[in-house]
Amino acid sequence: MKMRVVFALLAFLTASLVCSAQKQDGYREEESSDFRARASVTLGYKPTSNLDLTISEELRFRDNLASFDRSYTTVEAKYSPVKRLDIIGGYTLAVVSKQTKTIRHRAELGAAYTFHAGNFRIGIRELVQCSFRTDSVNVAEKANPALVLRSRLRVSYKFPYIPIVPYIGAELYNTLNSPEVDMSQLKTINGSKPESLRNYICRYRATAGLKYRINAHTSIEAYYLYDRDINYDVNVGRKSHAVNRVAREVENRHTAGLALCHYF
Repeated sequence: MKMRVVFALLAFLTASLVCSAQKQDGYREEESSDFRARASVTLGYKPTSNLDLTISEELRFRDNLASFDRSYTTVEAKYSPVKRLDIIGGYTLAVVSKQTKTIRHRAELGAAYTFHAGNFRIGIRELVQCSFRTDSVNVAEKANPALVLRSRLRVSYKFPYIPIVPYIGAELYNTLNSPEVDMSQLKTINGSKPESLRNYICRYRATAGLKYRINAHTSIEAYYLYDRDINYDVNVGRKSHAVNRVAREVENRHTAGLALCHYF
């Protein structure tokens, strides 16, 4: 009986010390991993040869596939003023499922250009993304709406007589209007603390996939995404209104995806 009490006290003290370390003032870095999945259906229509209209629905799962994450409903238009150049605009309605469902709005505007080198296709894309959240936002760590610049490079190969297109790609997400955070007075608990924080690369993405054309109107795509997502959790004192804790939270996300696309 006494041993059980001793073990219980030790467990309580250990948990208290962990919580105390997590709440300790200063700068710290944390890292975690997750396996996720996505599934989407896209319907498209080309009213003219240089205009492409699509609507898509996507479902996402997280926590090693144990939880439903969110759904995306997206409408997008691509216009080609000249050959191989696309002007892109779109809107996304996101329903995020956490403790309670919240709505987010996202608008995108950008351009993409594709180079041809034999059977290889090399595509570059620059996209400005504006996201508006309807739930509460900590203005010390995030802007609302938040602006992000997405820069993508993708290389694909088109076989002459086989309807399969493999591809690889890389993408960077760079914040454009993040709040400035002064961390010069914070002590370093672990990691490498910068003196201040402003705009930064908030996501590194690598992707690889295969696209299979079933017929002239329908295709299916299987892909893998690796995301290194970076977020800063900023805590401000209620009385002093000064930054007392900053946590750099890094999540390594491994995502398997399946997408079906049909053009009328």
